[in-house]
Amino acid sequence: MKSSIKKTCSSECFKLLPMGGLRHNSGIGKSGWYKGFWLNSTYELAYVIFHIENNIPIKRCNEFFYYLDPKVNKIRKYFPDFIVNDQIVEIKGFKTATDIEKIKSCNAKLLCKEDLKDIFKYVENSTGLKIENLYLMYDNTAAQGIQS
Repeated sequence: MKSSIKKTCSSECFKLLPMGGLRHNSGIGKSGWYKGFWLNSTYELAYVIFHIENNIPIKRCNEFFYYLDPKVNKIRKYFPDFIVNDQIVEIKGFKTATDIEKIKSCNAKLLCKEDLKDIFKYVENSTGLKIENLYLMYDNTAAQGIQS
């Protein structure tokens, strides 16, 4: 069922809204802050915990890249997730045609649920929490700066 609450006055105005980039609460995952990182999913959270606990340098990717969105045949901006060892890394639950185009635009490494199994196992052992409850690790205190 569609909501009766509109965010804009028309579909033309909707098209003017900013899209792309690191937007808080923009994804379908549970999001929050963890040690200065704004994370949009528990998969991202597990990835960051693993790297921090193993002293592997990780930072948010602050660059954007252009890609051709295959769904609408339109050029869009892509803001990847992280940089680890000079490699751009994107974390997703599953792979889509759009994700393939995004990672091709910057030679990023795409890690999906299957690729993260060992990290999930490590983080579950380290925290004592199942991945589906990992969001409890988010720091819900006042505003913090995004890790760069």
